[in-house]
Order: sequence, then structure tokens, then C-alpha cells
Amino acid sequence: MTADDDQARNERLSRNSNVALTPEQLDAVAALAKNNRYAKQSSWKTLKELPLKQRMSFFVEHFLAAIIAIAIALALIIAFIVSYVTKAPDPELTVQGFDMSNYSGQFDTLRNEFVSSQGLKDKRLVDVAGDMDILTNASSDDSAKVLAMVSAGQINVVFGNKANFASLNKRGLVSSVKSVLGKTGMEKYASAWVDAKGEHTTDASKVVGLDLSHARKWKSAGLPDNIYIGFSNVEKTKTYARHFIAFLDIR
Repeated sequence: MTADDDQARNERLSRNSNVALTPEQLDAVAALAKNNRYAKQSSWKTLKELPLKQRMSFFVEHFLAAIIAIAIALALIIAFIVSYVTKAPDPELTVQGFDMSNYSGQFDTLRNEFVSSQGLKDKRLVDVAGDMDILTNASSDDSAKVLAMVSAGQINVVFGNKANFASLNKRGLVSSVKSVLGKTGMEKYASAWVDAKGEHTTDASKVVGLDLSHARKWKSAGLPDNIYIGFSNVEKTKTYARHFIAFLDIR
């Protein structure tokens, strides 16, 4: 580069700068630009070639933000994958009882035995619980939750004492036994027929539930008499609902 070229460059720098530079400062800038051997190479290569004491500051300036962004993205992806893999499956059958929270151990045993009898590999496919309350006028009342779950098909079979069973029927949350078991299937359990009030009946047209006092599996699990079971929203799960009644061994 000739002296004329240096002079022309210095003049251009002077015109483009908001601050007037002395000829000595312009010469220094030109020298720095001319001698910067890192100007046209990658940041990664520059990092490897820098003196050790300069590497950390260079790394922080050029790489740290990108590495943090990548780490956050990977963490989110891993969290999503773990959540998807470990997510509980939607139950094939939900059997919900009322005012019987003291029998959770017995319900777990009943659920596990039923799951085994059906050859299901994941016990989360069936849920049997008795912890809901629809008759208490307090913050513990689950009436709105029950209505929403039945409407969504998330409760398929219901059971409770006479007061709970009558209340469920009054709210329109219990379907007829015939609608699920059919006429022939329903007749197998004629000795356990009950109407909408939980009263025993021999009139097939009035049957909406079954008395679990007649269920051998129920009684062998240590569960109380005078509990009545009926079907709720079972449009998608009739097979398992039927099998559950058969499993209870009602006679």
C-alpha cells in the first residue's frame, strides 16, 4: 500500500467520523485494521488462537449467550419428552363412589384384582375411588365436578349409599342398567335390582342399579352392605363396565 493510499484512507475515515481524529490517531486506526489477523476468521478459531488470559472474556462475549439459549431449548425439549412419556393414560373405566373415603385401601385392592382379571398391563387404565361428596353444603361438595366429569364421560360407574344413589338419580346422572347390560344381561342380576330410590324392585322397567350386598367380590374385599351401584356415562366404555359388574360376582 503506497503513501497516497494511506492518505486517501485517512481522509475517508476523517470524513465518516463524528469526532475529528488527529493524523497520528488515524495512523493508529489504520495500523490496527491492517494488523488484525483475526478479522476474517471464525470466532471459534479465534478463541483457540487467543492467548489463554484473553480466552474467557472472548468466550463470554461471543459464545455464552448462544450456549445459554441452546441449553434452555434442550431443557424444554427434554421436559416435554419426559412429560409425554410419563403421562398417565386416560382410564378405560372410572368407577366413582361417594362418601366412602375411608375405604381407599379396599378400592385399590378391588381395582388391582379387576385389572389383573382383564389382562391389562397398566393399572392406571382403571380407576376405582370413593372420595367424592355430593350431599354436603360446604366447600367439600363435589357436585359441580361430578356433573362436569359425567358429561365428559370421565365417570362411567357410580356407587354410594341409598341417599347418595337417590341423589345421583334425581340429578339425571345414572343411566338404566338395561341400556348397558341389555335385557338378557340385566336379568342375570334380578336378585339385586333396585330402583331410583335404592329400593328393591322386581319391575324390569324401573331398574337403575344393583345392590352390592349381593356382590361376593365386593363383600370379600371388606366393603359394606347397603351400597348401590349404577351406570353413568358409558358410551365409550360399555365393555369394561359390563366386565366390572361380572367381576363383582353379583348373585
